[in-house]
Amino acid sequence: MRILWVRGAKIVPVRSGGQILSYYHVRELARRHEVTVLSFYRAGKLDPNYAGALERELPGCRFVHASPILVRRERRNPLRLLDPKPSVMTRLASAEVAQTVRQWLEEGRCDVAVCDALSSAVNFMGGGTTPAVLLAHNVETSLERSKAGQARHWLQRLVMQRAARRLEAYESAKLQEFEHVVAVSAEDAAEMARLAGHGRVTAISTGVDLDEFAPAPPAVDAPPLVVFVGMMSYLPNVDAARWFCSEIWPQIVAAVPGARFRIVGRTPTPEVRALASDTVEVTGTVPSVAEHMAQASVVVVPLRAGGGTRLKIYQGMAMARATVSTTLGAEGLDVHDGQDIVLADGADAFAAAVIALLRDKGRRSAIGVAAAAQAALYGWAAVSVEFERILEGVVAGAAKRAGPE
Repeated sequence: MRILWVRGAKIVPVRSGGQILSYYHVRELARRHEVTVLSFYRAGKLDPNYAGALERELPGCRFVHASPILVRRERRNPLRLLDPKPSVMTRLASAEVAQTVRQWLEEGRCDVAVCDALSSAVNFMGGGTTPAVLLAHNVETSLERSKAGQARHWLQRLVMQRAARRLEAYESAKLQEFEHVVAVSAEDAAEMARLAGHGRVTAISTGVDLDEFAPAPPAVDAPPLVVFVGMMSYLPNVDAARWFCSEIWPQIVAAVPGARFRIVGRTPTPEVRALASDTVEVTGTVPSVAEHMAQASVVVVPLRAGGGTRLKIYQGMAMARATVSTTLGAEGLDVHDGQDIVLADGADAFAAAVIALLRDKGRRSAIGVAAAAQAALYGWAAVSVEFERILEGVVAGAAKRAGPE
């Protein structure tokens, strides 16, 4: 297949969940197909090192570079609240990118185009005989509703609810325009099918890099360490860290003296940084998440909101680390409570689960071993095959509709 991959954000260096998802699918598809990446991003000026990094990190791919998008300060402008268009519809709009996509689709330069995330969809205008597939990292409407629900002031909540309604109308319309939609969980797929009003939505599994996140021996003679990993400017992660520190961690540290909690992830908000204490560490950006997971006695995922991929769970599991998660945090993953993961909802239950694992090295080890075996089923090489089959089906369907030349 000839695949045009359109992403409105950098793929490398690989730091965030979205970058991980895109990077590994592009890398694996390029092993067997002709992949061209149309790369554009919000920066205001060209990054002279980015093109070279792409070529080094994704050998075999071709690249088409568009001018960077001017960074708009729309979130600081109160007038944006009066704009009927959601910011996701405008922040990556590019006449240059839209024209390039249109030319590729109309002129048949590729067999299928992949729109990487809803934010890039503003540059897909429809038309042409070449099918386009949306890789949806999240149900953006659900995330916006979640933000509104967590707003502390009624006026802020009202404004955010209005933004969610605008976004729902836009997301629903865009989901209808694509030949197929690929979701990253069954729950996201069901919600997208509802929004789109059609069944051309398929969920694919979450993957893990089995080389980077390989089983690691437990730390010897180290104080008990609980680790939470995630991008710490992402609102559901901020809420999770705040909830864990305020309602769960005091119970744990009282029951397990000497225990420490480490929040690992880039761009922590001031609210997250303020959680640091004698027993809580906030790292900010780190060279390797795997190094911190290797030091963990228990990995925690105390998510109470949010959707999308659950990369951090399979990462911890692949390293043979016992993981405690809320049911929502592990939603859509092939995990088994009490065998390869522990699921707990509510502050008291979550604290009790972590305390039990910290006190019982044997159970911690048994769950870790089972976790590594389960995560090994979801290496990116295997997961990308699911995506590949979807693309092949879309291409075959388009060829069948076109008929003989």
